[in-house]
Amino acid sequence: MITEERLRSILPLTETAWVEKTETVPRNLKHDRIKHKLGEAICAFANDLLERGEPGYFIMGADDHGRIVNKTPISEDLVQAILSFRTDGRILPPPAIQVACFSLPEGVLLVVEVLPADYPPVRYDNRICIRAAQRKDYATVEEERRLVEKRISQARTYDLRPCLGSDVKNMDLNYIQQTY
Repeated sequence: MITEERLRSILPLTETAWVEKTETVPRNLKHDRIKHKLGEAICAFANDLLERGEPGYFIMGADDHGRIVNKTPISEDLVQAILSFRTDGRILPPPAIQVACFSLPEGVLLVVEVLPADYPPVRYDNRICIRAAQRKDYATVEEERRLVEKRISQARTYDLRPCLGSDVKNMDLNYIQQTY
């Protein structure tokens, strides 16, 4: 999960493919506009079209310049409503999300961290949402194809997957020479 130090470093940045900010911190998610915006953002971050391999952040309570504008405490009901996106069927396959509340001297922020999906494309209300730079949109046919290819490349059996980060020191060379 994001740390306070990391949060403070990304607050002044403009919105990017991995950061979206909103001044609004709803008391609940009964407002369809906010629920829809959050659902699309979660889906887009999970799709990780740019293949950063790092989480995306939806920050509630900060303006576009990084100033904290929310002074209201965050309710447990709101946090639970956000976490329900994982299991309520609006986003499929369900993404890995975490929610954290930061009470800073300037105010209160709610941060939704979304991890990239292993098996994209992820759909919100049966549409594929993506982010590229500051743009949040629905995927084109070509972007959907790229996400499907990413899924296929991840859907290999264990013995066909590369051992990223390994080198020759991790191999049992004696076994290989004796067997083969």
